[in-house]
Amino acid sequence: MPFVTQPTYRIRYRESGEGRPPPPVLFIHGAGASSAAWMGILSRVGRFRRSLAFDLPGHGQSTGAVSSVDEMRDAIGVSAAKLCLGPSVVVGHSLGGLVALSAALSWPDKVAGLVVVCAGARMKVAQPVFDVLEKSWPAWPRLLAETAYSPETPPDIRAQGASIAVAASQAQTTADFRAVAECDLRHRVGQVGAIRCPTLIVAGGDDFLAPVKWGALLAEAIPGAKIALLPRCGHMPMHEQPDALAKVLLEFLGGITART
Repeated sequence: MPFVTQPTYRIRYRESGEGRPPPPVLFIHGAGASSAAWMGILSRVGRFRRSLAFDLPGHGQSTGAVSSVDEMRDAIGVSAAKLCLGPSVVVGHSLGGLVALSAALSWPDKVAGLVVVCAGARMKVAQPVFDVLEKSWPAWPRLLAETAYSPETPPDIRAQGASIAVAASQAQTTADFRAVAECDLRHRVGQVGAIRCPTLIVAGGDDFLAPVKWGALLAEAIPGAKIALLPRCGHMPMHEQPDALAKVLLEFLGGITART
């Protein structure tokens, strides 16, 4: 897999669809995960657009560590600049959704489109999550399998998805959830014209970690934003309903053209 070398870490990324028309699509994973979370979506979208999924520092095969949404945003921004990607559509899941939102707010000239999957401008993290992360780390995959998926998602998909979603150390995963709990972008998102690019909010009808109302509130705060609800889907649509997620992404991407 290719890497982007930065002063304090190396960022590994996956790519599909090189040579496809711009703008490229950048995928950002959630807490404790890696670019592997996007593999099924990357190949589907890569048939139409150049698509890249990054391992955040300290995740997957990337080196270093990060402890805030801003640090994660900057790692993606520097990587995209080094790859000379130009204005891109940024897709973020959960924690990655906060990172994508921060990028759109900070660099409006670089974000051609925004997709926030199972996230909101302000996300709460229940104390039992930290209890497991800090005191019962071996139980973390099981907790994910139990809470991050729709009750209708088959057990084998839950188990496989949860194993993919654990791709960082205990310390880094805990730092990720601390970053989520400490990040509040509601005021910035609520400013008139703060986000001007085309925006899609994707929510899972059975998402208990990021309830639909969080996505609905975010869509209301961004002028022109569209919301796509995936019924019978939990917090992991890339595992639970990859075809449905790819469909709504491609429909959204079809309306975005390269900036000149």
